[in-house]
Amino acid sequence: MQNSIIEIENLNLKIKDSDLLSGFSFQMKERERVGITGPSGCGKSTLLKSIVKGFFPDGSHVDRFQKNRALRYAYVPQTNGLLPWYSLRRNLDIFKRSEALYIETLEQFKLTDCIETFPHQLSGGEYQRSILASAIINQPDVFFSDEPLTELDIVNKWKLLAFWSEKIESSNAALLLISHDIETLLYLCDRIVVLSDKPANVLQEFEIDTPHVRDADFLVSESFIESKKQLLGSIQR
Repeated sequence: MQNSIIEIENLNLKIKDSDLLSGFSFQMKERERVGITGPSGCGKSTLLKSIVKGFFPDGSHVDRFQKNRALRYAYVPQTNGLLPWYSLRRNLDIFKRSEALYIETLEQFKLTDCIETFPHQLSGGEYQRSILASAIINQPDVFFSDEPLTELDIVNKWKLLAFWSEKIESSNAALLLISHDIETLLYLCDRIVVLSDKPANVLQEFEIDTPHVRDADFLVSESFIESKKQLLGSIQR
């Protein structure tokens, strides 16, 4: 039986005078891949940051919050994931656990040529690739990710998502992904939680039972297209 990684019961998430989530309950198990989507400003990123930190903002209330602290976690934020006073090499060296995976990831993410540069010298796409690369080479038990690879062109995006998905699968890791990108959610996740506008609650949950790693044919399959229609319909309510 799979153990729980995260358990949240009846969370009212608040920042200052803004109510973001209301009566939100959530559970995630080991090796599970879960996506959360919903309108901008409904509290998705704040929820993820709070789970990463292990506590919620002042004024929030939760009946129960439990996180398995014995596991290794990696956080992939939208921005500001690198130490600005270190070169990219030194940033990545902090997380390196396997030389072979380190070299493979640098090559896949096309970071070899900019390895000696500093974060402020990277393009938006290079910066995003670097943040995700640092998480992969850390070989975590759980990935927490917020809108990864939004700065990439479509071809490189799908190549890197496939590489990432393969590493998640081969290491038996779990994923909690925050995103507006429906295709990325359907490709990477097994369960997608759709939130309403704020104060947000759960509108619907979708299950995707296609095995990983999903290939290019999955992206044009009838099941993918139908799931995309259903997910869009739920989001646009």
